[in-house]
Amino acid sequence: MQQTLLAILLATSSKVAYGANLVTGQNSRQYGALCDIVRFTTSKPTIPPKLSVKTSAYTDILERNMSLAPADWKGIFRNPKNSKEWRADMPEEKDQGPDWQEKWQDWVSAIQAVEETNGNPKPEKEYFKGLTPAQIAQARAQMTLIADTAFELVKSTQPETDTERLSDETALQKALNKLATGDDDAKPEAATLQQIYSTENGPSARDGGCTVGSGNDKPTRALGALACVCVGETSTQADDICYKGQTTTEVWGNSRTITIAHLQTLAKSCGKIKPQQITSAKLRALVDNVISATTTAGTHTYLGAFLNNCDGKQANGRCIKWPSKKQDTIEDDEHTPWLRDLAKLATAVSSREAANGQAIEVGRHLNNLLAQAKALPAAVKHVLKTNSPAQSGQKENTGSPQGNTECSAHHGSNATCPHDKCTYDGKENKCNPIKPVEAAGPAGTAEGAAATTTEKCKGKDEKTCGTTQVYS
Repeated sequence: MQQTLLAILLATSSKVAYGANLVTGQNSRQYGALCDIVRFTTSKPTIPPKLSVKTSAYTDILERNMSLAPADWKGIFRNPKNSKEWRADMPEEKDQGPDWQEKWQDWVSAIQAVEETNGNPKPEKEYFKGLTPAQIAQARAQMTLIADTAFELVKSTQPETDTERLSDETALQKALNKLATGDDDAKPEAATLQQIYSTENGPSARDGGCTVGSGNDKPTRALGALACVCVGETSTQADDICYKGQTTTEVWGNSRTITIAHLQTLAKSCGKIKPQQITSAKLRALVDNVISATTTAGTHTYLGAFLNNCDGKQANGRCIKWPSKKQDTIEDDEHTPWLRDLAKLATAVSSREAANGQAIEVGRHLNNLLAQAKALPAAVKHVLKTNSPAQSGQKENTGSPQGNTECSAHHGSNATCPHDKCTYDGKENKCNPIKPVEAAGPAGTAEGAAATTTEKCKGKDEKTCGTTQVYS
């Protein structure tokens, strides 16, 4: 018996909401959805900051890699006519590598961070000072892998799109306030008819003033929509349609202009919220709560209780009407920007959130790579000292069967090739022992040390093997 009575009550309530005389509280859901928009848009919400995928760890990695570069590579960034000046542009296209366009500016920042304009190294950036030529060669090979990995991580992220409106927080706050009140800084409880409807007196006929369309005296602002849904028609018809305690005398008679004081009281009833950071979920909820509270009848969509039209009479309806619109299209209607612009903003913020999420994840990996880079000087000293002839009591012979076996076991797999002892030849797909080979240059000088290369460059073009590939 109780279940039957409950079913009858629910069916009666549903019927009243969409097709009978107005009753107390019938538009409370629509009132709540519109008040949420008014409160949010006038609260001066803040924009989520854009996170750069090129973090300080990324910059540090590139600087450490550049500090190991041989003199001829560093010379690429200097004025060909005056080596004491930085060059102003990139080398000619014929002299560029395949990815220089993407990397050039990062390289320039790195070289200028580790060297003075006159070419002297900055003392605080000499990360590998004191290493032997063999240790430099080993560190350079490892550092190149770290830098290349860092670049690929950064390159793999997707940039945010359509976020131009997020570039100026103050301008966005003003635009949001205008969606509610028609003015970029008006308080809802003090907004005027001129601001809300763009005319001095507002709409003279309620049905026309509550039908979405072009021109003035339309529900173009959220407060205008709120008036259509909530302001009473006469002092004897469903006075508390939106919330309990609505002032019974503050009404909007059909064929009469709305009294601004009545609308301001209604706006004040929405209350205020503290400023909060904009999120796509919050924005999407504001839009979806309005859409889910609408009803489509025939070819038109309504927000609020209706039967025949939106003229406010108890036997007709208190609502706003989107003529010839379905529920799934109203958020794109240019004549209700308080809904459309929030939907667009939700998409833009979602793009930023996704990009920021990627930046955070990449940042974790970059921090790990930087830790490896910082550990390199000590690591190469330890490895080469452990494997030195003095430690083993044997003559150094990196080409010995033992050394060959240790590296050759990883032919065909760059991932498992032990780079502390071996170097991977990508063309031959072989993991070979590292054999330091002194390049031309005065023995014992910094120039000679910087020019030290490895067996993987022996017999190959030094420009492509020792510079462009290593420091790309």
